[in-house]
Amino acid sequence: MISGKRNLCQVVIKSAFLLIAVVFLFGFFSEVQAAAPKVKKIKWSNVGASIYMPLNKTKKLKVEISPKKAKKRKLIWSSSDEKIVSVNKSGKVTAKKTGVATITCKVSLQPKKKIKCKIRVVKPAKKISVKTGDALLQVGKSCTRKGKVSPGSATNKKVEYTSSDPEVVTVNQSGKITGKKEGLATITIMSKDGFAKASYKVRVIGSLKNSANFIAHRGLSSEAPENTIKAFQLAGEAEFWGAEADIRKTADGHFILMHDHTLKRMCGVDKKPERMTLDEIRSTPITGGENYEAYKSDKDATTIPTLEEFLQTCRQYDLVPVVEIKMTYDWEKEDLRMEEVIRNRPGTMFDTNDIPLQSAAEEDLVNLYQISQSIMQGSEIIFIASDLKTLIKMRSIFDEKGGENMELQHVVKKPDVDMIDLYREENIHLDSFYKRLDIEKAKRFMNVGIMVNVWNVDDLAKAWEYVKNKIPYITTNKTYW
Repeated sequence: MISGKRNLCQVVIKSAFLLIAVVFLFGFFSEVQAAAPKVKKIKWSNVGASIYMPLNKTKKLKVEISPKKAKKRKLIWSSSDEKIVSVNKSGKVTAKKTGVATITCKVSLQPKKKIKCKIRVVKPAKKISVKTGDALLQVGKSCTRKGKVSPGSATNKKVEYTSSDPEVVTVNQSGKITGKKEGLATITIMSKDGFAKASYKVRVIGSLKNSANFIAHRGLSSEAPENTIKAFQLAGEAEFWGAEADIRKTADGHFILMHDHTLKRMCGVDKKPERMTLDEIRSTPITGGENYEAYKSDKDATTIPTLEEFLQTCRQYDLVPVVEIKMTYDWEKEDLRMEEVIRNRPGTMFDTNDIPLQSAAEEDLVNLYQISQSIMQGSEIIFIASDLKTLIKMRSIFDEKGGENMELQHVVKKPDVDMIDLYREENIHLDSFYKRLDIEKAKRFMNVGIMVNVWNVDDLAKAWEYVKNKIPYITTNKTYW
């Protein structure tokens, strides 16, 4: 009995001591908190009011308390949904399930001093796919490059677009970029959850419209069958400066528009124009070319035009005609024939005033000259050819009959600076394949008064380079404005 009372007494004494210790410790910590100044402000130091977290990841949230001495105040952490996000007493959160939960951090003795962070637990984006390569834009022009999030299982597939310099290029949230002024900027595409991004550079150049004499190659041949009235109408509507066309001669002496030496590619008929009459050619419809299906019921897009129709269309749309002479002549043979004519005519070889010194080939060029002058009535026209002797013959016709409104250009794949003196002597200009003519070489021709035409420039960056260096003529298949 006495022993049982003694044990009970010991238990009571131990409990009393334990209670005293608890009270002491509680008081001690309370005194520590009480001794620390009150919290005036609490804010997140490493997150915002809302963040995304990948599923099954952890993150320690940190707060900043002011004044700094108040940091000894005890903080209490809690989650609005422990199944989605849990949090321990030091602010470490664990993303357990996709969804949204709110983490709250508050000061224990100042419950009104608290801060919240909304956490969205997601399956994160890992990559953003976007069209590769830098973009090139003219001032005032726009294009769209959309970013696509992968994998497909990502919770949030939305993206945000930003420009490093909105004064150069702006971007909206559909990925549409617009050039504002010349310069360079970077477009960044960030996944909405912040876990993936991509970027590309944008170079903005000046406007090409009216910046040089742009010539539509065989009409606007990227939009309608080449060398057709429809292609020239589209070039006029697009406000090109000029339009280039290729001419050949029919068996009955008419000039028609056709680039190839046969009609096979454009009409499916393997016949040469010079072996067909105009009526035969007119009854052979065009069956190919760009957007043929869209225009196959349009006579202007399916009929091979005559030179006269081409020139009349140019007059109608205020286009400068650029006529490429595709007929080839054996000028040496023609000269020998003329010498024979002179020898067989009465009188001496020096008495030739009454002899018509015009070969059949020259008659073609005279006829070409007369048709062009009749329709253009003194308006500007350019003749081009790869055969230099043909151009020299044309120059002599101009000198004799008057051709102040007419210009001649020599078509070459690779320009030769050794030709400069001859070009100057004959007043012939240069029409060069653009990939074989660098700017420095072009300037060697231009510095002595030889005009330069480059073909076929379908590269925007190259076109701008030529514009910046004041190349006067640019032949292209595209519309840059």
